[in-house]
Amino acid sequence: MRWIKAKHSPIGVDLSGRSVSAVQLTREGASWRVRASITVRDIAVLPEALERHNFRGNQIILSPQPEQLHAEVLDLPPRASGAPLQQIAHAEMARAAKMEHDPFEMACWDLPAPSRGAAGTAVMAVAFRHQHAEPLLDLLQQHGLEVRAIDVPACALARALAPSTEKLTAILNLAWDAALLVLVHRGVVLYQRLLPEGAVAALHAAVATHFAVDADVAEHILVTKPDQASDWLRQLIHHYVEALSTELHASLSYSARRYPQLALDRLVLAGEGAAIAGLHEILAEHFEAPVALSENPKLATAIGLAQYEE
Repeated sequence: MRWIKAKHSPIGVDLSGRSVSAVQLTREGASWRVRASITVRDIAVLPEALERHNFRGNQIILSPQPEQLHAEVLDLPPRASGAPLQQIAHAEMARAAKMEHDPFEMACWDLPAPSRGAAGTAVMAVAFRHQHAEPLLDLLQQHGLEVRAIDVPACALARALAPSTEKLTAILNLAWDAALLVLVHRGVVLYQRLLPEGAVAALHAAVATHFAVDADVAEHILVTKPDQASDWLRQLIHHYVEALSTELHASLSYSARRYPQLALDRLVLAGEGAAIAGLHEILAEHFEAPVALSENPKLATAIGLAQYEE
């Protein structure tokens, strides 16, 4: 019996933020709902926290930090040629990421043919070095947790936030160290790009310095925007959005050139930065397409991980 027919999902564990998020879902008919969720500061305390908050089972779907992944669009020979595409993709990724002497795992999937009608096979490939994976696996296995799969954060976000439609959905995950832009069509990730300009840490640091407060108070100010700080905060967030928008438009322009037939339906915000007061509205001023806020922005990646299918 496949796990998607079970009452409870595996546990999705997201390492992409400054904290570790874990989510387990329960199935109700054709839909999922969150049955348990936690956020902890350190993965070392995760096993105990899962037990304390009544997560069920020991199956983990893990998502690493996007900074530890290397993503490339690879142009391979046509599938009809009979060429060993998987081996060619592995060799091309090793060369592109300079990992010829480093063992790594790689996931790849076919992309739609660009409008220019290239004769080959275009794939999205994502690599994860063993040196980054092994310490995580060892730590969790020592506590009786079984890592069933290591998944790509972009794919998890696509499952959680992008309906399988004919239009293009853009997802912007605003995480601590960088933002991740993901473009999805029919449930397939067509494009992903890490945007250091979107690091939420920079906003927190600016607020902490300006008001001479600690990290927790800085977070509270960013989320609640008290009246006495609103003008300064609005200017800070405007500068942040302007820098981010430049990179977003460059990425969307690339997609429009490669897939001009795909219209952008909406931009969905996720990650801990999505909760910053006023950011949603300011970002919407820079886009013609609607900007939407995901229902559980901090847990979006973990929710997508819990929906993983083999």
